[in-house]
Amino acid sequence: MTRQPHGERRQRKWREASPRPGQAFEAGPHSGEALRQRSPAPRLGPLSSGALTISPGVRGLIFDVDGTLADTMPIHYQAWRQILAEAGIDYPLDMFYELAGMPTRAIVPVVNRRFGVGLDPDVTARRKERLFAGRLREVAPIEPVVALVRRHAGLLPMGIGTGGGRTLISRILDVVGLTGYFEVIVTAEDVASPKPAPDTWLLCAAGMGVPPELCQVFEDGELGLVAARRAGMIATDVRPFLRVPSGQPQGGMREEMP
Repeated sequence: MTRQPHGERRQRKWREASPRPGQAFEAGPHSGEALRQRSPAPRLGPLSSGALTISPGVRGLIFDVDGTLADTMPIHYQAWRQILAEAGIDYPLDMFYELAGMPTRAIVPVVNRRFGVGLDPDVTARRKERLFAGRLREVAPIEPVVALVRRHAGLLPMGIGTGGGRTLISRILDVVGLTGYFEVIVTAEDVASPKPAPDTWLLCAAGMGVPPELCQVFEDGELGLVAARRAGMIATDVRPFLRVPSGQPQGGMREEMP
């Protein structure tokens, strides 16, 4: 499903300054240290025992994808376990969630250091992504967060900030029915310093034309929440609203070949 912002009578300045809906924001002179220096002091967002809420005064919404908009984390974990088992590693679930939000290629050196192995980051990352892509049809939307996106479509600018690659993230958004909802998409390919650095979120804010302190981030990973606070944004942990996935392998995985 593709949906464009609606309500022509409610044109806003952010629409004039933002990229076209669904267009990725290209990193440029506004990235890195310059944006970090302009970001205000961190703030924490409110949590609700019922539905997710938007904080008063917020002018832009930014979302992570894996584990926030899409129920992908168990499949990602199963892919990692299969690959690392071949190297004699029993990949701990708590380590998997500790590193959630990092680009796949950046995770491999951490694994190498902790377990004393020498996996090739590029080869391992490509294979892990193929394993995940082979199960893409199983991905389901995380309804409490997706409902928030749909309620605010056309009312507030919305962006994506993810440690995933652009091609795979685009496919995930399509599977969960959210293609075309976001004015800006920032992926691992757009930043030199991924989460927990604030660059991903700051690029989203710049692309939407919204000051960081007026943005609210929805995220399930600790690294992403830290990054949002460092960016001076309202950081909302969506995990209290989600079911807790077991993350345990359930059968073998087949690679999707290019």
